[in-house]
Amino acid sequence: MKSLLASSSTRTIVLWTDTVYTPIPIQSAFDNDVLGPQFTWILSSSISLSSVNQTLYQKLVGILTVESVIRSVIVAPINAALLNVTYSIWEQYEHETFPRATKVNYYALFAFDAAWSLNLSLQQLCLTSRNYLFSCTSMTSSRKELA
Repeated sequence: MKSLLASSSTRTIVLWTDTVYTPIPIQSAFDNDVLGPQFTWILSSSISLSSVNQTLYQKLVGILTVESVIRSVIVAPINAALLNVTYSIWEQYEHETFPRATKVNYYALFAFDAAWSLNLSLQQLCLTSRNYLFSCTSMTSSRKELA
């Protein structure tokens, strides 16, 4: 893991797993010293800190946990215009996999929201930061198309 991540330009790791499997790669990341502050980890489930030595808490800087909830439980608004555009693109380019909007699993909607939030965050970073560590050209030009 360490050699793979160290030799890559990747500094953000998205770990989208069931709760039961999350501790395995995180423990490996601890063992291989590929956590914060050098790497940002985005997790889809929380991790227990009971097995983490408190002297290693600093390594947890940069871990973001995004957990799914059912929209009806929290009565959250939905961006219907964006969702309809997404469905339209999905149906157009992957017609054989499109299950109809009424049959899309709420976890898929959650994954879409999480990816969209990350996209917007990166776009904002590109628009506000003058110390680019990477090229932001494609992100800032695509933002104009979506506005």
